[in-house]
Amino acid sequence: MPLLMRYANVLGLVDRPDGVRKIHTRVIPKSGGLAIALAVLIPILYSSSKLTELIPLLIGSLVIVISGLLDDRYDLNFKWKFLGQIIAILIFLAGTPGLSEKTFFDNELFSGNEFLSEWATTAILFVFLVGVSNAINLSDGLDGLAAGITMISLGLIALLANDAELMSVFIVALALMGALMGFLRYNTHPAQVFMGDTGSQFIGYTSAALAIYLSQNSVSAISPVLPVLILGIPIMDTLMVMSVRMYAGKSPFYPDKNHIHHQLMKFGFRHYEAVAILYLVQICLVVTTYFLRYQHELILLLFYFLFASTCLGLLYLANVRQWKFRVETTDSVFVDRRNPLLRSMNWIFEYSVGIITLGLCLALTILNFATIQSHFMVMQLALVLLLGSFLVGIFFPQLSALTTRLLAYSATVLLLYAFAVSFTTGIAGTLLNIILFFLGAFLLLSIRMTRKDQFQLNNQDLIILFILLVGPLLPFEGDDGVKIGVMLFRMSIMIYAIEYVISKSQRFNFILKCFSTLTLFSVCFI
Repeated sequence: MPLLMRYANVLGLVDRPDGVRKIHTRVIPKSGGLAIALAVLIPILYSSSKLTELIPLLIGSLVIVISGLLDDRYDLNFKWKFLGQIIAILIFLAGTPGLSEKTFFDNELFSGNEFLSEWATTAILFVFLVGVSNAINLSDGLDGLAAGITMISLGLIALLANDAELMSVFIVALALMGALMGFLRYNTHPAQVFMGDTGSQFIGYTSAALAIYLSQNSVSAISPVLPVLILGIPIMDTLMVMSVRMYAGKSPFYPDKNHIHHQLMKFGFRHYEAVAILYLVQICLVVTTYFLRYQHELILLLFYFLFASTCLGLLYLANVRQWKFRVETTDSVFVDRRNPLLRSMNWIFEYSVGIITLGLCLALTILNFATIQSHFMVMQLALVLLLGSFLVGIFFPQLSALTTRLLAYSATVLLLYAFAVSFTTGIAGTLLNIILFFLGAFLLLSIRMTRKDQFQLNNQDLIILFILLVGPLLPFEGDDGVKIGVMLFRMSIMIYAIEYVISKSQRFNFILKCFSTLTLFSVCFI
């Protein structure tokens, strides 16, 4: 991502403000979409033997990427954008047999006419793919909005694919979630990079195609209309905006500021607040969809109609009554909302770095001694990462924070994996959980002690929090018996703690670096 951001101007992939519809006021790279595509397609090659049935989908994704890059580079007419989408969708539908067999139609009109039923289903799938590809593109109006909402939807797709044992869909969905997480690191407000049409069309097409393959597959018992709910927010927003435009006598593709996110900002919500609200609405929709996944099509469509009617009805009432959440909408104004109890506990913030560093060292010590007989693979990786960190420290001494991250992240991930493989219960696991519980609670309290500091939570952290809360409850296990959700929960607490220490103190940064080095050294040679 940073590499493509640096050379975005050379590639001609930059977004310039227009002073009318665009929110940003400076030139920003829009090479994020190319980075997302590469971050998905390159790692997928590692699992290519498991993805043979999704080759048409992946070929269509390449067509979408090429079309999007041309559009971002030369600002093509929307007709060329549609042409690229149509080619990609036809490749997917024609190359993936059996998609139209799970029909939407059970009435007398199609009874006994399998040919007509399959063609009607194919037409609906085509319209859905085109619609979602453009809906995600149109929803990409605020920093982190399209990527975050799509990532939440992909989480449900991955979960349902795991339940149906469709590992190809599971792998691609996780790969795209990982790419979007990396993109959100640079796209949360204020954004340093945009995804452009390349990214929005790529994630829209790929997510819609995965949802269709999941719901239309014969081994899956979920309803064929479930993709509408999985990607419900962008669909609802696009239908609402196009209806308003046509009612006003304009083209449905006429650019304006009638999107839901624009209206939330008009009501006085700040940029990141509008994004957070839509994240929460999408999370509620996705969670409800999961529990309704086996219901009849009419029940699902009725639920979606009531959901969309409620959301749009609230927006309409707010517009009619000219409701305002706040009059002032400048992000730079700071208001200290801490209660008196928190203000009286400033000592926590003053000693927070040392206490959190101590907690990290204790956690690493438990992991190190509990997994003293490490797997050979872990030992190899630890040695490579230790040598790599040493070389970075020697040749790039100015990158002290990077070296600390490399060492601390390596020690955390490798030891947590080795621990998960070796121990699932016992006193070591209980002691580790107790330390991480207090470490996480103290970390949250320390961050809450100040709102002016550089280390602040953002919209990406909201998605991470949702994943961490849900992850341990999910039945995901690796081939080696590792409970992935529990491991991710532990790992995230430690990594957030590492980031907190690095952002606060050079002295404790050095202590963490030395302790992580000793830990990796012991993994390699003891």
